[in-house]
Formats: sequence, structure tokens, C-alpha cells
Amino acid sequence: MVLPGLIKDAGRMIILSKMERIIRQIRRLNRNMNYCDSDKSYLLEQQVLSILMVNDEMLKESELDPEIFTDIRHRRIYQSMKDIYKSKGIVDLIEVAKRNEDIYKLPDYLFALQDQYFSSKNFYAYVDGLREVYKRRKAHEILAKCDKEEITYDEMVSEISKVGVTFAQESNATMLSAVDMYELVTTDNAKIKFVRFASLQEKIGFIENTMNIIAARTSVGKSAFALNLIDDLSRNYKCLYMNMEMTEKELYQRLVSVNSGVPINELIKARQNKTLSNKIIQAINIVRSKKIKVYNGSKSIDGIRKIISRECKDGHCIVFIDYVGYVSTRKRQNDRERVGEVTRELQIMTKDFNCTIFLLAQINREGTEAPTLTNLKDSGELEQSGHAILFLHNPSNDINDQTPEYDLIVAKNRSGRLGKLKIMFYKAIQRFEVM
Repeated sequence: MVLPGLIKDAGRMIILSKMERIIRQIRRLNRNMNYCDSDKSYLLEQQVLSILMVNDEMLKESELDPEIFTDIRHRRIYQSMKDIYKSKGIVDLIEVAKRNEDIYKLPDYLFALQDQYFSSKNFYAYVDGLREVYKRRKAHEILAKCDKEEITYDEMVSEISKVGVTFAQESNATMLSAVDMYELVTTDNAKIKFVRFASLQEKIGFIENTMNIIAARTSVGKSAFALNLIDDLSRNYKCLYMNMEMTEKELYQRLVSVNSGVPINELIKARQNKTLSNKIIQAINIVRSKKIKVYNGSKSIDGIRKIISRECKDGHCIVFIDYVGYVSTRKRQNDRERVGEVTRELQIMTKDFNCTIFLLAQINREGTEAPTLTNLKDSGELEQSGHAILFLHNPSNDINDQTPEYDLIVAKNRSGRLGKLKIMFYKAIQRFEVM
């Protein structure tokens, strides 16, 4: 018969034996610890802080203890960001700097951190890495105390065992209440609100926080169609237009023609014609009253992310990118790889930020046949990532026709029907109308 006391002692011996193996492993790690962990921690801390600056809503989910930051400066920055977000609902970097005026050149450092690009999809991987470094650092400190006989062996074992438990208690994962779960599963996804193109929305059903593709052959009018959509959507939403295809003059000429009904080639006659001039001035005031921001020139995917993170904080935002072929990445890639990465990153942005993206793309096909999904140029990723994919198609291919009847082909649609819609393109004034 085995006595209970022996069972208890045997269990304790097994636990101690396991703990001793862990301690031996920690000691081996500590012998190899130099500046590597310190450097790794410093970079991870920068990555975490940079993401929180750009996407401050993640502070709601982040339950990090400031103690996890090795660098005192980073620790104070994080604590200040957390306190300011709690009181204001946003992170104000100027306020962070004011609260830490004694830190040398902190404003410059804060804005340099903000300008770094680290994908928020990697946030929790960075946090896990930071926690791992922290646990090793704490274990090292505890072992050092034992070596100096500041704590007993049993106290050392107890303290080391608590290091990992600390993070297990940080999780704020919960099960939704019955009411919240019912509300979530029975509420329809928020649909984009159109005015002039309400009939188009009725047939397609664009929803918020998605990426949608508008594709066409060269010179068919995809930029003009995108400007018609943004002209309509800007009545209800802040709209951003990343213009990499047209000159600034061409873009505003098109917007003014759409709103005035004055043909583009007639705009230059306004200075000699008062009636024409009044029409144009009225159209300019209409354009200026809408919530449109235009960003001209080439853009990197990092640059687009910074713009979206800055602009899409207050209410839902609609972003048009004209077009995917001009968006660059940091890596040396062929066109297919680059377009694939850009597309994936843009799709992530629709989830990270409160925005819907319309991405313009070029069809890799000549002729008059109706395009299909296989004709999307450079990347199958466009087909995979697009929530809705629209092809703008001119069946007649008559470049002299000033009012061509186009097919708007809905080739993919996760939230509605597929099919074909008839739209009229009034080339002289760059205006599209659903038939």
C-alpha cells in the first residue's frame, strides 16, 4: 500500500524535476544572452507602438502591461497613449509628447515611429515575440536573485512559474451575450448609400468594408466611371481618390463637366462666355461642397495605408485607387507578385480601417469580346480578393461614337446577383447614366 504522503512527495518531486529542467534551460539561455534579446525587444517594441499609433482602436483590445517594454522611453510612450486613448478615444501624439517633455527629442521620435510601416495583421505576432523576450528577461532576473541568495530556491521556482501565468490572465476573450449575438447574426451588412446610382446599387448591393474591382481595357473609360461613382458617393461619405492615371487638370475637368453638363473641350471658352462661365463656377462650387480629397502622383502600398489610416478615422470612408498597376511595394517583384501583394494588403485595410475600396484594374485582352475573370491582368489575386468585380465593356468598340451604350458586367458578387447592366456613356461630358 502506498501512503498518501508518499504520493504527495512523489508528485512534488516530479514537479520539481520538471522545473529544474526548465531552470537549467534558462541558465543555458542566459549564458548566451547578450545584446541580441535587447535588440530584438527594442525592434518589437517599435513595431507594436507604431501599429498602435496608426490604428489606435487596437488599444481597446491590447491589455499589455507597460512593464513588458524594456526601453523606459517606450514604456512611458505606451502608458501615455493608453491613458490618452481612454480619456479622448484617440491617440494624440502631441499630447503624448507634452506628457513626457523630459524625454530628449521625443516629438521627432514619435513622428518617425508613426511614419514606419508595420502591418497590423502581424500585431499579435509582435506582441507574442515581445512577451517571449519579457519572460526570458524576468526569468534571468529571478535566477540572478537566487544566485545572490536574495531569495530561496523554492521562492525562485514559485516566481518563475508565475511569469507565464501573468499572460494567461491578460486575455479579455468573452462569449457574446444572447442579445448581442442575436443582433450580430440577424443584422444585414451595411450597404453603401448611392444617390444618382441608386438603381445600380439595388442590382449589385455593394457593402461596406469590402474591396471591389472595376476593370476595363485601355481607354474604355474606367477612370471616368470611377469619377462618376465618387461624385455620387461623396454626398454621403468622405471619399479619397488616389490619382495615378490622370493629370490633376484632367481629373478636375472631368468632375466639372460631369456636374455642369459643359463638354470638356468647351471649358476653355468660359473666359469669353459669361453664361458658360457661370455654369462652370456653379459646378465648381458643387464639386467643392462634396467630401472629396484627391491625392495625385505615384503611391506605394505603405503610403496608401498611411493616408487611409489618417483619413478614415471619423465615419466610413470610400477609397478609389486608379489604378493597381501603378502601386509599388518595398520588394523587388515581378508584376504578378507585386499586384498580388498590393491586392492582399488593400483587402486587409478594409478590415483594419473603416473603409471600402474600389480598385481599378486593366484587362489583359484586345478585341471586342466580353471580358471574363481570366482576363484580369497580372494577378489571380484580384479575382480571389475582390468582393465584387465589374467589367466596363464597349461591345461596339467604336471609338468615334460619342454616346456609346456600355455593358457593365458583374462577373463576381458575394453579396448580390451576377449579370449585365446597360449604362450610357456621354463622352463629351464624361457622364455615365444607368439605363
